[in-house]
Amino acid sequence: MFSLVYQYLFEKRPENIKKFEDEKRRKFDELIDELMRKDDENSDITGSEQHPDDSEINIAELSWKCTKNEGIVTSLNDKFGVINEKHEFPKIKALDFWSIIKVGSKVSYLLFENTVASMKLIDAGWEEDYNKNNVIPKNTFKEGYKTELRTVLGTIDEINDNIITVDIGNTKEYVPIDETSEWIFAEGDNVRLDCIITEDETTWNPSIGTFGNIVEIKKITPNSINNDIGRVTATAGDYAIFDESIILNYSHFNKQKIVDLWDEFEYLAIETSIFRDGRNFNWRITKLIKKIEDNSDRQIDSTKKIQMNDEFFELRQNSRVITKFTTIFNNSDQKITIFKCEITANSGLIELQKPDKKFELKPCNGAYKVFMNICPKQYGIFAEELNVDFGTFKKKSLIKFQISRSMSVNRNRFGRFNTGNEIIPGQKIKSAPRFIEIRIPEYPVPDQFRHNFDFKKQTQLLVHDFTLHDHRFLIEELIEQNYYAKMRYCLYLEEIAMEIYFERYRIDRAHFDNKEEFLRLEVEGINEKRPSIAMGDKILASDPFSAKTNNTYEGFIHKVEQNAVLSKFHSEFHHSHGRRDFRIDFHFSRTSFKRQQFALDQVLSSNGLGLNFLFPRLVNIKKNPQLDVKLSENGNILLNQNESEFFNKSLNVYQKTALINVLRGESRPLPYIIYGPPGTGKTRTVVECIKQISSKISWSRIIIATPSNSAANLIVENLVESGIFKGGDFIRFVSYNQIDRDAIPNNLKKYCATIDIGYDKGDASNFMTNESGMMMNASKSIIVKYRIYISTLSTLGPLMHIKFLRDHFTHVIIDEAGQSVEPETLIPISFLCQNKGQVILAGDPQQLGPVLISQVSKFCGFEKSFLERLSEHKYYLPIYGEKKDQFDEKFVTKLKKNYRSLPSILNVYSHLFYNNDLEAEVNDEKSPEMNILKSIDSLLWNRNTANKKCGAFFVNVSGRNLKTSDSSSWFNNEEASRIFYFICKLKNLGISLKNVGIITPYALQVKNLKKIINESMPDSEIKIGSVEEFQGQERDIILISTVRTNKGLIATDQRFGLGFLQCSKRMNVAISRARAVLIVFGKESLLAQDENWRYYIQYTKENGTYVTEKVANSDNN
Repeated sequence: MFSLVYQYLFEKRPENIKKFEDEKRRKFDELIDELMRKDDENSDITGSEQHPDDSEINIAELSWKCTKNEGIVTSLNDKFGVINEKHEFPKIKALDFWSIIKVGSKVSYLLFENTVASMKLIDAGWEEDYNKNNVIPKNTFKEGYKTELRTVLGTIDEINDNIITVDIGNTKEYVPIDETSEWIFAEGDNVRLDCIITEDETTWNPSIGTFGNIVEIKKITPNSINNDIGRVTATAGDYAIFDESIILNYSHFNKQKIVDLWDEFEYLAIETSIFRDGRNFNWRITKLIKKIEDNSDRQIDSTKKIQMNDEFFELRQNSRVITKFTTIFNNSDQKITIFKCEITANSGLIELQKPDKKFELKPCNGAYKVFMNICPKQYGIFAEELNVDFGTFKKKSLIKFQISRSMSVNRNRFGRFNTGNEIIPGQKIKSAPRFIEIRIPEYPVPDQFRHNFDFKKQTQLLVHDFTLHDHRFLIEELIEQNYYAKMRYCLYLEEIAMEIYFERYRIDRAHFDNKEEFLRLEVEGINEKRPSIAMGDKILASDPFSAKTNNTYEGFIHKVEQNAVLSKFHSEFHHSHGRRDFRIDFHFSRTSFKRQQFALDQVLSSNGLGLNFLFPRLVNIKKNPQLDVKLSENGNILLNQNESEFFNKSLNVYQKTALINVLRGESRPLPYIIYGPPGTGKTRTVVECIKQISSKISWSRIIIATPSNSAANLIVENLVESGIFKGGDFIRFVSYNQIDRDAIPNNLKKYCATIDIGYDKGDASNFMTNESGMMMNASKSIIVKYRIYISTLSTLGPLMHIKFLRDHFTHVIIDEAGQSVEPETLIPISFLCQNKGQVILAGDPQQLGPVLISQVSKFCGFEKSFLERLSEHKYYLPIYGEKKDQFDEKFVTKLKKNYRSLPSILNVYSHLFYNNDLEAEVNDEKSPEMNILKSIDSLLWNRNTANKKCGAFFVNVSGRNLKTSDSSSWFNNEEASRIFYFICKLKNLGISLKNVGIITPYALQVKNLKKIINESMPDSEIKIGSVEEFQGQERDIILISTVRTNKGLIATDQRFGLGFLQCSKRMNVAISRARAVLIVFGKESLLAQDENWRYYIQYTKENGTYVTEKVANSDNN
């Protein structure tokens, strides 16, 4: 009956109806009245025969699937009610106020597809008032809403009368029990509600973490599912315990005892939070799949019952032998025998007293002390493994000891800058919580290491090859024996270098200005210096004339402006500073360094993945695949004889192979590498990995970590755009620094959260959401409910303060894994335990690695990422046979199809850096990239003789490299002029300069080019930057300024890793950014000394795209 009305509304939206002439409005009203009369005549609805409200139907109301309305309850029984004698609702929709609702009550309600979705009581009212009037109330339409799908996480609070009550935070939702569901839920279970919610920008709902309200719950499922094999380790009256941590309630199995002690079953468990007999259980078995009958050869997993702690000893350097011990505890209910103890003696400083002594550990906390002799004759930090043989299994722990010349370690948080005067503390951005589950040690730089030599003379240290006898391990090859010490001391080197760089910010005399609740301090060039000042860094303000006798005031930076910082000191100082002059010292936050040191300790601990992971061995590799999946003949996923498609239908065979290998996980616990050269769709593959793991491994909890926020945002955008994930399926952790800089895209804010490291006792009392939908202060009870976590490596750090279950996280995926130092890469990896977990590293070891501050740490090899180091291991090296560059697919898949560059550009970097292995997917006949090359043909050189399909050019420029007195960087005016002239021609031709990038390896040339171009074209949107700034990006046209012309200074550049010469990674990144046109400006005679540049120059000559200086000067094209 209403089809004509809907057709009319879709042709003319409500906002346009107002523009109709009066005559058209009158005719339209007559049409509606006629349709409504016909509808009344044919209606068989029980109740009143007249519906006065229908004749006044709101046209706008019909255009919405979901509407907000007000009405009166006109009838009610013990199960159902009716609003306005028209809209029926079940008891569950009014459960919160069912006891007081009555006929005549006034309610607000949401209609979704003409069904009551939710209700609120406005006025309980009186039935007599309604009966007096005896008039059917009109439906009052308030507004309409769009709707969207969203996942809401909650915990089952109660199950009663076939209704499941789910606590979702500030409110409760009621879900009828689905008799057809495969799940039998219980109180305490963590669940996921697949909901339809309103898109209401005026109503913030903290319970669902976004604007709007739930209008319909489509499905309720467990938050996390675990399919595993376990053994009954305890039984009680009405329940049993598997593997000491998983509960099976007999009440869910017809109240019968169905298992016996030491029985072994394959089971299905769901995540829960149950407290029984003084213990918390986080998994509840819902189904016993099958009993493992043949278990005669299977041993009880006693490793979970034997406690061996890692030890750390601080010793003074001397020649006397010192005795230390560590204790082994037996927490099982069985007698355990120690047959033998062994300790690695890589340092030559430690030995066990009685290594072959056989000892029986009594059950229930039986203990045995292992004594060891340490001779602290050598200064440094050392780590050894204690291995204990229990007969049927072995277990290990880490023994670490630091030998110093003095037992006094600098515990002062202000280090060497404290001169003895009192320091008045300032106000931190966020006050520290009272209780933290895990506290990270301070890890101070040892005094002896700091003061032994002058780190400011880094060049001098490099010239002498840093051969101080106490730290020889720093320049030795990285091996298992020196791994711990080398990583730790390289972090110390970086921290010392940071201190030196921050001294450049020192201001001898400056004053503060009050600005709102902050003190404002002007700092010239704050955005130009690197490393930069950030939120959370510290300021010390002292008397410039008598700092030793007067107080020093500590302040914390809360905001960074263009040329100033806003800080908070002690409230007294805000009133008393009087704009007097102070000496200002800046100090960076040490948090990042402490977290990396802690990650190092965690990975090397007895529960961590250990040295067998860091230096891969096959001894611990899993024999069975994680999922027995294969690639079908149709190019789909084949699992248990069932074929399913990939979520992304456009994946190529290399990407599919990578995904199959990740799902199989045959390299576990060793890392799997997705080797992604430029333009091969690495991020697309990573996103598909996330989709497949989360959908096919139901118990998975995935950490996705990246070195940069832009890379993390890109993954979030891809997940959202896929349509597979809804809000609530994943969480993106962000820092306060990002929030302050407004660096989070608006469309992603509702998926983001900051971390509260305080222990919340399950009530999340500090949790709140702001107007953009961002979750602030998400604590443990909020965080553990999610299955997918996305963050930068550093922003994951706060999670290290939270005590998760050992197997809480199952997968770690690190994108752009080659861009971070190894200890930083270990931050997400430290959340995995030995028995469960898979690490996937995605990146390209042929591109630039991490950016270091210390030249000494770079010289010591700290610039080599974990990804690059692994790629040199025998398991990850190519296997040369019939197929070139073939890898063992249990460990590596190399992506080979390039979707970025014209073949003429791709051929260069494929030949130089990828063994001619990359396959061009961009057509050099018909493609957008080819059209761009053709569109600027009139601006290019040698068009009569050149290969017109070639987009790679070299322009010979003989200019001079220059530098200023206050900088160690270089610039080249001749190259800058050539580039500027070409940019002008592009602009005159009408080419969009937004798709042009200019790359140069020197900061001074970047500044020079920006000044020249931005003064003439302030709105050009051309990106000008270093190679590091362009990594991960691409442009249609790339112009490269190589700058250097002086042969005499090249050796220095090579030693410090500057410029392009002898730095293949920097060259690779630079030339692989271009889609259609690549033009290099440089001095041939100098660049040709490098074999890679010599190849490029020769390549352009062969294609007729080499431009001599004479041709360039004449500009005769």
